[in-house]
Amino acid sequence: MVVKAPSKKAKVEKPKSILKKAKSAESEGESEEEEEEDVGTMRRPISKTVQSKLDEDDAEIAALEKRLGLKKGKKLPKSFDEDGLGDLLGDLDEGSADEGKKRKREADEWLLNKRRKAQGLKVEEEDDESELDSEDGMDAFDEDEDDSMGDFDEDEDEDEDEEEEPVPKKKENPYVAPVADENRPQKYIPPSLRAASNSESESLVRLRRQAQGHLNKLSEANMISILAEFEKLYREHPRQNVTSTLISLLFGMICERSALSDTFIILHAGFIAAIYKVIGMDFGAEIVQKIVETFDAGGDERGKYQGKETVNLMSLLSQLYNFHVIGSTLVFDYVRHFLQEITEENTELLLKIIRNSGPQLRQDDPSSLKDIVLLIQPAVAKAGEGSLSVRTKFMIDTISDLKNNRLKSNTNTTITTEHITKMRKILGALNNTRTIRASEPISISRSDIHNSSKKGKWWLVGASWREDPLESARQELSSLPGTISNPHAQAHAHDQSDQSDSEAEPDYLTLAKAHRMNTDVRRSIFVAIMSATDYQDAHVRLLKLRLKRAQEFEIPRVLTHCALEEDAHNPYYTLIAKRLCGEMGRRIKVSFMYALWNIFKRMGESGDMDDDDSDNDGAFGDDDENALEMKSVVNLAKMYAALIADGTLNLGVLKILNFAYLQEKSRLFVEVLLITLIQVSQKQKKGKKGKKDPADDEGRDEKALMEIFLRARETPQIAKGLIFFLRKVVAKTDIVDAKEIKLVKWGCKVAVDALKVVVKDGGE
Repeated sequence: MVVKAPSKKAKVEKPKSILKKAKSAESEGESEEEEEEDVGTMRRPISKTVQSKLDEDDAEIAALEKRLGLKKGKKLPKSFDEDGLGDLLGDLDEGSADEGKKRKREADEWLLNKRRKAQGLKVEEEDDESELDSEDGMDAFDEDEDDSMGDFDEDEDEDEDEEEEPVPKKKENPYVAPVADENRPQKYIPPSLRAASNSESESLVRLRRQAQGHLNKLSEANMISILAEFEKLYREHPRQNVTSTLISLLFGMICERSALSDTFIILHAGFIAAIYKVIGMDFGAEIVQKIVETFDAGGDERGKYQGKETVNLMSLLSQLYNFHVIGSTLVFDYVRHFLQEITEENTELLLKIIRNSGPQLRQDDPSSLKDIVLLIQPAVAKAGEGSLSVRTKFMIDTISDLKNNRLKSNTNTTITTEHITKMRKILGALNNTRTIRASEPISISRSDIHNSSKKGKWWLVGASWREDPLESARQELSSLPGTISNPHAQAHAHDQSDQSDSEAEPDYLTLAKAHRMNTDVRRSIFVAIMSATDYQDAHVRLLKLRLKRAQEFEIPRVLTHCALEEDAHNPYYTLIAKRLCGEMGRRIKVSFMYALWNIFKRMGESGDMDDDDSDNDGAFGDDDENALEMKSVVNLAKMYAALIADGTLNLGVLKILNFAYLQEKSRLFVEVLLITLIQVSQKQKKGKKGKKDPADDEGRDEKALMEIFLRARETPQIAKGLIFFLRKVVAKTDIVDAKEIKLVKWGCKVAVDALKVVVKDGGE
């Protein structure tokens, strides 16, 4: 039996080769060993019951495929891939293909078995072969088990091969717009930042287009309407975006290679001044800083300047000075800078400044102009007088003529002056039609702008930075040729420099706290008054505080407190009070009256004063009678006497006093006030004529004094009390010198006559 088995296998080699040719293309890749194992394993044919079940399954699958719209030989729709069904159905197709292979293999085995029977094979041989086949089947089972374990590795290798296969590049359709790949992995963007960049860039492009359109239409006739359009842009867009866009567009128009006309520069400088007045300091400071940095750099992002860009920038800067956007400090800084080295370029720039802003420079700061003239001599000596060009000599002569006020005007100068005058009228009209947010020129220097990154921008709110005075003193001492080597001497020098810095720039907030300014409003008013350069500057600073109506009552309180604290009478506070009363009207006058009444309480008076007006009196002093010194009483009396003599107030401020029973300080206050009224009225007369002696009866101005006391008709109830006080106290005063006693007695007589008229009119 064992010997026949090989011959039997040899006999079946021919049908084996026939079956191999009949195999489909899908099974051609199988090895010969698997074919021999398949031939050796004999299986029973499929029964009718099983076949019927399989047919039912096939029918059900066909019905489901019809419902899904699937057809054989066609690809799956894209919707299946998007929903994730493509992978699932693909796996099912692979399973069905394997099942088809299995069925075909079984059919081939059945056909092979049938052919063997037809050849007359014996049953014994089949039994022996079945035993061998059973052994081979065990081996095949082992091999299948090994193959099944190895299939995992093969699957992994196939997956790796699939991953490494390059994705076929799709051809671009030239007739269809390119579309971004949706399957491409993208970076995660938070919801708050999604679509922000595109919308922001579109908004900036739209803003730039609108601003460019408005600037293209700019002229003297429609400047106000263009200004209104830019105000609208500032309301609709972020302020910084509008400011940066506008500055960029203006620089693109000014920084031209060719020299621009003076009228073009004046027009755009006037527009910049209008934006500065309406928008505020942030716009003006940024554009001035941009001009200085661009000019000093000699170029911009496009590269170095090769034409007349610097001349145009300097012309714009000088016109901004004419329209009070910048102060004279920055202009004089550039004049000094150009005089350090006399070249053709510096000469041209100096001539541009002198022609455009020379008269204004001479008017604002003549002393600095004299210093400039003194700087010309060493500059000429350094360059050599023989090497000077005709243009340089003309520039030197022009500066000398400007100093001596002998500048000659020509046709171009006349036209330029007319345009500047017309532009100033347009800018002046904005004070009545717009809310002005910047009215003073920006008084910064060239060094302030260059050191802004180190020392901050003191001219902008929130951008200031104060350098350590000790550190600055060390740097100054280290730069000196004879540096102090002793550490104790250095410390003493540092203390002195710190003290000098503190004296030069007092800390007004600390000073306000020392004067018991216990609210933010009072501290702001105090700082505005004490830090001003003159009474006009103080008036502007107080208006810029934009106090509410209830907060305005604090201004007279702070003013009277400052007047009380002076060592002697200071007319500065009186001038501020006059300016405020003329600007704000009756409500501020009433506030000055109530402020005086509160001080009367500190003098010990009670009278009929309302207690409601005495709130927060202890903020400026104690309620004790001794809180006020005699000098303070005299200062206050002279201040109110000047206000009454000027007509700002009247004698009605004294109506709460009982003149027969006055306290010592109140009595001194009224006495000084009435004597000062008499003296001030006659000083006005002396100022008009200047020839008559005030002690001479013929030279005295009786009418002026009569008018002051006749204004008491508004409060006739005080007339009798004043008559009593004039006769009993003022006429017998001993606080004036002998030269003034005669004048005071004469004044008392005139005042009594005027008050008698008031009493008579009041009685009727």
